[in-house]
Amino acid sequence: MHKASRLALVLFTFCVGFSLHRAIAQGDAQKPAPKLQQLPLVVGSWQSRDEELPQDVLLALRVDDYLYRRYQQKAGGPVTLYVAYYGRQRLDERIHSPRGCLPAGGWFPVSAGYQEIVIPGTPSHHFTANHYLVEKGLDRQVVLYWFQGRGRIVADEIKASLLLAFDTLSGRGSDEMLVRVNAPVRESPGHTLADELRLVQLLYPRLAGFEAGS
Repeated sequence: MHKASRLALVLFTFCVGFSLHRAIAQGDAQKPAPKLQQLPLVVGSWQSRDEELPQDVLLALRVDDYLYRRYQQKAGGPVTLYVAYYGRQRLDERIHSPRGCLPAGGWFPVSAGYQEIVIPGTPSHHFTANHYLVEKGLDRQVVLYWFQGRGRIVADEIKASLLLAFDTLSGRGSDEMLVRVNAPVRESPGHTLADELRLVQLLYPRLAGFEAGS
């Protein structure tokens, strides 16, 4: 890396850290957690069941609330929805991103990029999510995830950190959710992605209502 580029990266990282430190020092009040369990167990042709994460995992994640649910259609494979809510973030309790957690769990990226998600309606709504194809041994999964809170949906993690600092400094709070959808590849990655997108389109109107304090 060029010397000037390294210096710019160091200065950028310092500015982000300094902004977050100042934001946290202001002591924004933690907002009430959204009622994640109110997300429907049945949406369209999808039925689901809730599952619990192990206690040691929850201690590591330090979530204020979470939802871990497996949706499935009769003729299809399972799609897992994970929503992690953080009411008041600190430097040592930033959301655990799948970008780091997936490799730590043995899942390594085959491809990584972004996926535009269009939510039908009048008017229609769209947002961008991270899109990963990961593998562990012979198993492959398609993963979508994004950061949601304070009226924003963000895929890029650096942008999410900058907006967190800005919003906290401006009094909008530091509450945020990580929303992750993943499913094992069955026929093809494209077929699996299409299943995930259909489920997200059905769930999004309720997810959008889970802004902290709503």
